[in-house]
This record gives sequence, C-alpha cells and structure tokens, in this order.
Amino acid sequence: MPEAASELQKRVKRYNRAKYILALVAFFIGLAYIFFMLFYATFHLKRLALAAFQVRWLMIAVYLLLFTAIYDLITLPISFYSGFIFDYRFQPTTESLRAWIKKEAKKALLSFILLLPLVELIYLFLDKLPGHWWLLAAGIWILFTVVFAKLAPVLILPLFYKTSRLENDALEERLTQLAEGAGFKIENVERIEVSKETKKPNAALVGSGRTRRILLTDTLLKDFSHQEIAAVLAHELGHHILGHIWKLLALGSVAAIVGFSLADYLLRLGVPHFGFQALSDIANFPLLLLVLIGFGLLLLPFQNAISRKFEARSDRYAVNKTQDPYAFVSAMEKLARLSLADRSPNRFIQFLFHDHPPISRRIKMAKEWQGRPVTPMPDDE
Repeated sequence: MPEAASELQKRVKRYNRAKYILALVAFFIGLAYIFFMLFYATFHLKRLALAAFQVRWLMIAVYLLLFTAIYDLITLPISFYSGFIFDYRFQPTTESLRAWIKKEAKKALLSFILLLPLVELIYLFLDKLPGHWWLLAAGIWILFTVVFAKLAPVLILPLFYKTSRLENDALEERLTQLAEGAGFKIENVERIEVSKETKKPNAALVGSGRTRRILLTDTLLKDFSHQEIAAVLAHELGHHILGHIWKLLALGSVAAIVGFSLADYLLRLGVPHFGFQALSDIANFPLLLLVLIGFGLLLLPFQNAISRKFEARSDRYAVNKTQDPYAFVSAMEKLARLSLADRSPNRFIQFLFHDHPPISRRIKMAKEWQGRPVTPMPDDE
C-alpha cells in the first residue's frame, strides 16, 4: 500500500531537517579543524613536511597530503553517518559498506590529485610573483573550473558509476530529436547505474563536439515515462540554450578575482600576526582556506538566488519546448517523492540551502502555463 500522504510528509520533514543539521555539523567540524591548524598545528605540519623533503614543491605536496589526510580522518565519522547510515535509514539501497568505503577512498584520492596542482601553482605565484599572485590564481581557478566542467562527466564520472549505451531505440530517438531540435548534435545516449546507492533520478547533457552525450540515471529510466524523461531533459537543455552555464561562469570568474584579491589583503596582514616567514609560506594555507571559505559563504545566498531564477527559467523553457505541462508536473511529483524533497520549505531554509525553486512552485508554474488547464495524457510507452 502506498505510504499515506500525511505520514510521507512527516517523513520528508524529518529527513530534510536532519539533513540540514548534519550538513551544518559537518561544516563546523571542518571549520574547527582549519582554525585548530591555523592557531596550533600548521607550523608542526610544515616541520614534518620539511623533514621529509627540502625541495619546496615536494614539501608543499607532503604538507597538503598530511593536511587533507587528517581532515578526512576527523570528518570520517560524520561522513559515514550522513553518507551511509542516515541515507539508508530513509531510502534503503543495496550499496554495501565495502562499496561505500571504496567510493569514499576514490573521492579522497581524486580530490587530492585535483587539489595538489592548484595549491602548487598558487604558492609558486606567491613565491615568484607576490604582487600579482592573486590575479594569476584567479585565472588558474577559472581555467580549472571550465576544464573540469567539460571533462568531469566524460573522464571522472565513469570512475564512480558504470555507464552503458541506452538500449531503448524509441527513447533514444525521441531524446536525440529533442536535443537536435534545440541545436545540439548528440553522439550517444547513455545509462548510468546509480541505483545501488540512491533512488534520486537525474539527467544531463554533457561534453561538447564529439564527446557530447545525454546521460540518464537508471533510477530515472526505471520510474519515469518517456514523456517525463523528455521533460527532464528539456529542462537541462534550457540551461544551455538560455546561456546559464556561461553566465554562472562569468559570475564565478568575478567572484574568484574578488575572493583572491581579498585573500591577498588578509594574507599580508596575517604574515606578521601569525609569524609566517613570508607571503609564500605554506604554513599560511589554513588562513588562505578560511578567507576563501568565508567569502564563499557570504556569496552563497546570492548565488543560490541567481541559481533559483535560472532553474525557474529552464522549467518554463522545458514546458514550452515539450508543449507537455502534464509530463512536467508528473516528473516533478516523482522527483519530490524519490528525492524526499520538501515541497514547500520556509524562506530561511530556501535562502541558505536551496539552489532550485521549491517543488510546489515548479508544479504551480506548469499548471498555470499560458493559462491552460493541465489534464492527464496517456504515456507513449
């Protein structure tokens, strides 16, 4: 028997309340660690790194390895609870403990591999070009963001999830025509196996040129009709057509320049205050992190507000493109149920956490689309 609506709503509220609390706990544990490193341990960590290697870039690598390894160990209990036990309590999956450990180990290794060259370059600029390091660091950050956005779905996603060619000619043709009708040539439509660890559905248009493809999670394929999947993909197409990707990149670029310039100012103040040897002293890494994290927190509500506007515009594009508001409404209903999404969170929660409009507002838009009544249509499967 389906879960009663009132009981489901209570469960959703409990899930989201606990999710926000866990996110805040994890954040403050990480923040406390960075403060501890800055005031008590960063010089000890640097001495350990120097004892291993006198060569500067190798010493920085060892410092960063120790810094991130300790962080991972300290945050492991909350990561395990929030990422394995908590999710399983609300949405049981078939992911084993061994699979979770393997996935988290991959994440930690990959994060270090990606972070190391960024940190090495930043401290190279601090050493060789101290007057302009912040501008060069911002440029590297922007370049990294662009490259990562292009390559992550192609190179990194397969490291965590099995992908395969979609074995549904009718759906593939429908989605390919939808994308090509919006001006995108598609090479492949692929299925991603995520159901072992989540029930949440998703779709994406990724890559460019010969690598452009449509990605559909197996959870989406299992629970959504062809019409609903088309509505979800049309939303993703909307982000590309309406230029949201590049607009967000432009805003992020400005934020990076301002953030690193602020870091330059505060690092210069911090050198004599904390006793760092120079602006390029790796011991000031916790201070650099705190400045960038603090600046990111200040921007987060504004970034979320912009993202919500873009998401709402992509919703409207999806309904206009498919001319099927009922499929959009139905897809949103299923998305809310499978993701345990709070349909109408309070304004403060939206302000802090949400980069999408509430499900209730998205459904309302589709139901009121062009003032037309929304009536059910049969699936085409």
